[in-house]
Amino acid sequence: MTIITKKGLEKIAGATADNPLKITHFALGDMSGDTGAEEDATHNEDMESLINEKYRDVISHKYSYTNNITIECVLRATAPITEGFYIREMGLFDEDGDLIVITEVPLQYRPITDGNAITELQFNITLQLDTAIVDIKITEQTVATASSVNRIEEILENIDYVVETKTGLTGTNMVYGWYRKYKSGWVEQGGEVSVAPGQESILFPAYISTPLGRTQAT
Repeated sequence: MTIITKKGLEKIAGATADNPLKITHFALGDMSGDTGAEEDATHNEDMESLINEKYRDVISHKYSYTNNITIECVLRATAPITEGFYIREMGLFDEDGDLIVITEVPLQYRPITDGNAITELQFNITLQLDTAIVDIKITEQTVATASSVNRIEEILENIDYVVETKTGLTGTNMVYGWYRKYKSGWVEQGGEVSVAPGQESILFPAYISTPLGRTQAT
């Protein structure tokens, strides 16, 4: 169940387009339970903090559509967790540090960050709020999630670049002014091509060689 706290309702009521409520951080907690929430641990609108906060960070992303706001909160794989804990509750805080929204989340365990492979955990919460007076602030810093790192590595892997260059080469009936070979196997060669005596030389590029064969340059 998701609850907007009394402080949150108060701040939403006082917010305007010129002075919006700015939600900046999220926090995760275990509701004081070793393996989840204690039976008597519940949330209510009077709360000013999580029952037992264990981790806090900036909000990673947001998606807005009319008056629906979906907020993406990511517990990064590299987050400095020194004590493993069960995640059962999440809260959203504004720039003043006031608890605006509190909710329960499906039980998950986050071990300590010790160099072993750890999967990032993502929590999304959708709120029906007037987007004209409620602003979800994304901190101007890069939050490197595991998925974004993998995507960057994939992009870099597919970038072609020059691995070898030569100049002043000579070949049969040809004098190459330059030569470039790319990681993918593409080869570009250019310069002056010497043809039969009495005919004009053909200027570069002479040809481009692909990984699958040689093609005439245009």
